[in-house]
Amino acid sequence: MTKRFIETLAKRLAKRDLTILTAFSGAEALRNLDSEASIDVVVLDVKMPGMDGIETLKAIKNIHPLVEVIMLTGMRRSNPRSRDEAGRLDY
Repeated sequence: MTKRFIETLAKRLAKRDLTILTAFSGAEALRNLDSEASIDVVVLDVKMPGMDGIETLKAIKNIHPLVEVIMLTGMRRSNPRSRDEAGRLDY
């Protein structure tokens, strides 16, 4: 996801009275989760700089198993097996 897409999505969700935290990398997302106990849902891109979305998903589910994760991508389907191993529930 581009920075512009993330900011636009955050603005649209905020208009629905949701509290939004943004992150531009997997490491930043994990820091947000560690510092904010009330996060219910994370929207992740499969392809991110540094730690990719699959690695980030694994880390989130290890540390915060009750947090729901929505994965987005503009890429074609990657290896479904790697997604299953990361904890994917559905496409």
